[in-house]
Amino acid sequence: MYRHEVLRVNYTTYDMHRAQDSVNIRTSPYIMALAHEDDDEEADWHPYWYAKVLSVFHVKVRMVGHPDTQKIDVLWVQWFGRDPDHKGGFSTRRLHCIGLMDPEDPASYGFLDPSDVLRAVHLIPAFSSRRTPSEGADSDRDATKWEFYYVSM
Repeated sequence: MYRHEVLRVNYTTYDMHRAQDSVNIRTSPYIMALAHEDDDEEADWHPYWYAKVLSVFHVKVRMVGHPDTQKIDVLWVQWFGRDPDHKGGFSTRRLHCIGLMDPEDPASYGFLDPSDVLRAVHLIPAFSSRRTPSEGADSDRDATKWEFYYVSM
């Protein structure tokens, strides 16, 4: 298992040009991916999922029945959840509001294939929300985190 600090994401811009985002787990760890919601879920469906990249790994594995090793890239992420009391989007003329899921809940963490990442995302702290203490002040730029963030469009 090999750990990396940076993930590079290639994407196509709105005017069909190629571009690249750099996701650094220390300075800009936020990403977006397509949502995989069930069609019959809530009417307030959102097309994207957001996450904070905690680690970037590649692993060399050998599949059963295959003699050669294979390289698999994987991201360890903490998922964001949307604020149910906040309505966002173009129709409301407001930014979507998200917050990190409860760190005590095992479902708030997961593995993600880097090819599922659409691009990096810029989050704006919701200054009207409260601050939460950070577990590792050394790993973040400041000693506290905000409870909610706005997704910059």
